[in-house]
Amino acid sequence: MRNLIPFALILVFASCINDIKNTQVITTENESEITSDIFIKSPLPQANVPFSKYTIDAEKGDTLFHQSGSIIVFPAHSVVDKNGNLVKGMVDINYREFIDPIDFYLAGVPLDYDSLGTTYSFESSGMCEVTAYKDGEPVFVNPSSLPEINMVSTNSSKTHSIYFLDTVKKNWINRKMSTVTDLSKTVEASIIDLPQPIRPEKANDKSPVIEIEIEPGSFKELLVYDNLKFQLDVTETGFDAKDADIIWNDIQLTKKDNLGLYTLKFINGNKSVSYSAKPVFEGEDYKKALLVFDQKNAEYKKEKENRQMKEVELEEEIERRAKINALIEARNKAILEENQRQEVLYEQRKKEYEQLVIASKEKAAKALKDRNQSAEIIRNFSIDGFGIWNCDKAFSLDSYTVIAKFIDKEGNALNLSNLAVVQKSFNGIQKFYNNEIRIVKGSESMIFAINDGRLAYLKYSDFNNLDITEDDYEYTFTMRTVPSSKNNYSFLKDIGEK
Repeated sequence: MRNLIPFALILVFASCINDIKNTQVITTENESEITSDIFIKSPLPQANVPFSKYTIDAEKGDTLFHQSGSIIVFPAHSVVDKNGNLVKGMVDINYREFIDPIDFYLAGVPLDYDSLGTTYSFESSGMCEVTAYKDGEPVFVNPSSLPEINMVSTNSSKTHSIYFLDTVKKNWINRKMSTVTDLSKTVEASIIDLPQPIRPEKANDKSPVIEIEIEPGSFKELLVYDNLKFQLDVTETGFDAKDADIIWNDIQLTKKDNLGLYTLKFINGNKSVSYSAKPVFEGEDYKKALLVFDQKNAEYKKEKENRQMKEVELEEEIERRAKINALIEARNKAILEENQRQEVLYEQRKKEYEQLVIASKEKAAKALKDRNQSAEIIRNFSIDGFGIWNCDKAFSLDSYTVIAKFIDKEGNALNLSNLAVVQKSFNGIQKFYNNEIRIVKGSESMIFAINDGRLAYLKYSDFNNLDITEDDYEYTFTMRTVPSSKNNYSFLKDIGEK
């Protein structure tokens, strides 16, 4: 995706800039190519993000353990053919993840989002691509048996949504909010009870009325009222009017039942008396109390509804954690079983497999350690179609525009294509189809581009040494270039982390 500014306007804007600074906006890619059917196109096909390949029994389903620690669950009968018929037999599954900006760039995945004519930049907390084939022909998701992705993430934000990349409409489709589980944090088993406001009652002349002071923090349902009194219950027969003349050392108030009754206990040395009573109001205090009750009761109902929703979310969270932990346990078991399998092979063909097993054991141990460390945050979602799925949030970045020129370290001008700018603090990417690029204010930036079939780049540390400001109309960047022999995914992946 791109910023949909009409080409004629770009020419006009370029002309204005030329009048001011004698600079030139250069289109780096053909417009017809951008809008072609090849919506997702790697700028370096030989360095594209590789797929991991699996095979599942379509009728039985299977659970796949990816090297990142992510777990993909295919239920039984989860794929159908183009006519909607259940697929039988073995199905080939291709799966890959896009973790960081270098992945986004090398895969050619767009991370812009168009909404109501405004273009936003996505920050991704986890993105993957899943495809499936039967005998070389694509198959599709069975809407009655959806596969489930449990993807490892480093971002625990609950504000990220799930988007599907529609390659026909050439836009991201917002599906739902992302469900995130942070296994490093504990969850409370229950939520504290919410006290319900008590509806005021008006005092009558059927029994004595007593006035006492309630200790702050003891009965929240009563403290919201002013001038509260207690009237003895009509069933209370043990009241002695002389008790009112005694100076009591202590008065205790306890809630008796759900009928609004309380027990008043008066204590003085060895003597104590107890009465059942209910809270009441007299005269104008009763009218004021009704108004307070209406307000507090409305707040109570809203809070109760919120807490009930949280209780449901909590139960779902506990259930989801148990499920994810079971999957992780199964994944770790599979790693250990593979290690044991290699040891059996070693015993069978000791000399031939000696080095292989040592390397395999080290790799398995490291994989188990890495996956345990990286699997603390899991994003869980079901997919109703094969393709690219992204957990992310759309942002409008505060940036300024620069007309960029590029040279190599010898000062030779570079004619670059596939320009992209990334920010160290933002897991996304901005792509540009001419040399008019945007720099995010106050952020460390890195620039990627293609020069004659090789990656050209500007490191974060290079950018930090620049004296560029938002007042610069144009700027000349000195780019590094990668030797042709090293334009592969493994080498370029390390560059993106520098």
